Amino acid sequence: MASFVVARLQVRALAFAAEVGAGKVPAMASPGFVQRLRARRGGSQDTGVAGEREAPSTSTRSPDSQWFWDHYDMAADQILETFGAEGLSLTDKVVADIGCGDGIMDLGVLHKARPRELVGFDLNPTDTEYLARRAREESVSDSGWDGLRFEVSGPGGVPAPDGTFDFVFSWSAFEHIEQPIPVLREIHRILNPNSAFFLQLWPFYFSAKGSHLWEWLPEDHHHLQRAESEIAEQVLASDRKPPDWTQMMVHEFKHLNRITVDELQRSMLAAGFVVRRLELLASPTRLTPELGRYSWLDLGVSGIKLIATPA
Repeated sequence: MASFVVARLQVRALAFAAEVGAGKVPAMASPGFVQRLRARRGGSQDTGVAGEREAPSTSTRSPDSQWFWDHYDMAADQILETFGAEGLSLTDKVVADIGCGDGIMDLGVLHKARPRELVGFDLNPTDTEYLARRAREESVSDSGWDGLRFEVSGPGGVPAPDGTFDFVFSWSAFEHIEQPIPVLREIHRILNPNSAFFLQLWPFYFSAKGSHLWEWLPEDHHHLQRAESEIAEQVLASDRKPPDWTQMMVHEFKHLNRITVDELQRSMLAAGFVVRRLELLASPTRLTPELGRYSWLDLGVSGIKLIATPA
């Protein structure tokens, strides 16, 4: 299983939030999502859910704060709303997050849905002291964490018995997984027969921002019109970001699995899943002659959210 490094998720979330702000994400999880997302950023009053509070205004947020609320609030809301659209509630259920990173999203799901148990799995240990500190800094309760825990996954799979979980979710990890089918089969194994799996992937490699290098090269689809070596050389020569961040992102770019919508569908079927709900995320795409050889679907669909159940 590929490493689920926190930084991998952060850059995608920030770019996704930027697209929302620019009005470039028309196909969202539920009606009125963009309007509600923007509206909710203005207040700081209690939401009525234990441990939760409204996010601070975007105009006052630091990058760290933006990152926290994009995951505690926006990502957690999308996960729960997508499950809810299928009449599924995580309340009092046993839930797993595959690729939990820093755990902020799991804290949001815990406070909003109140599962009986929520286990975040990652190849890298989750720093719970950092998570608690960030929660306090954002005026989110760092108490009432009963049922939330984090475990380290080995490269061979998830350390959980067969049929352990009622629900599993995974957010923006699958474009980095070298062999998606074995990972999906492992998720299938740990789900019980009456369970469901939520998967979100953004961005697909062949979509406008698929290189993950928009901080250096903002032009859409640049990675499909230039040689990989040329792009890597230009980014590595830039002083726009710290060298370690730049090197990591070039490494990520070179190791993206380039999975497409069709390939993800075949992978889900091969792993024994039946997809019950499908949402394609897309925005207007300008085509150039150089892009004419690529599938319109691959160019125009930037992400996906789905609900699947074991066959």
